Amino acid sequence: MPCRSNRARNHGVFEIRMQTSADGLIVLQGRVQDTGIETGTTHPEMAAQIEAGNIIVLPKLFDPAAILELRQAVVDWSNRTPPYPHGRTANVPRINFHRRDDGSYPSPLPHLFHQYAFGDWDSLEAGLGRALRAVCQPLLALQNGLAGTDFNLAVPNLRCKLINHPAGGGYLVKHTHPYLPQRVAIFLSLSRYGLDFQAGGVIFDTPWKTVKLVELFDIGNAVLFKYDLPHEVAPVDPQRRLDWSSPAGLWVM
Repeated sequence: MPCRSNRARNHGVFEIRMQTSADGLIVLQGRVQDTGIETGTTHPEMAAQIEAGNIIVLPKLFDPAAILELRQAVVDWSNRTPPYPHGRTANVPRINFHRRDDGSYPSPLPHLFHQYAFGDWDSLEAGLGRALRAVCQPLLALQNGLAGTDFNLAVPNLRCKLINHPAGGGYLVKHTHPYLPQRVAIFLSLSRYGLDFQAGGVIFDTPWKTVKLVELFDIGNAVLFKYDLPHEVAPVDPQRRLDWSSPAGLWVM
């Protein structure tokens, strides 16, 4: 039975605010340090909450200006890089690619988004590689600490992916992932609520209720959850005209 718990503890600049576990949502303050991401609580405590089916949000984990610069660098790279062909699997190691999935080709998981994936770090332009690593490495260190794994960016089949669900109806149907070996997933928001998107968002089915993240999925915020927790992306600003050349929409890293 889920317990109800509200607690606050001071750890320097960190304030832990644990909402009722029946809500399926926990908000922690954190910051990026040289050694990874500090939240003022232990990995076992966080991992236990995630394992139970709760969602942890770390607001303002990354500077919005730096996130926007990273996002623009990825878009600039895609403008110089031919898109990956439709109809050909991208499940191969050590590739960097992008592609607009506009629904023209059937998928086991219907979706509408522009995906950008990076798995060949050695071939990336120096500036883009540094910007990606500055975000990916601390998040991966946190994921390893929570899941008890030892992944690193040199693993052939490990990639960092950015997805833009465009304003005008970008979406992803409800789905799950195999729990092992990843155990814990981390989403990072690269979009500004109220500017890049206003409606639609990431939806989770926790053991207690459905949790929809809209305002809480603002730029620089990280979301941690159990990898096999059902989730989806509701249509993003469906009333707007779809424009693939616009950066508007819901960006997830």
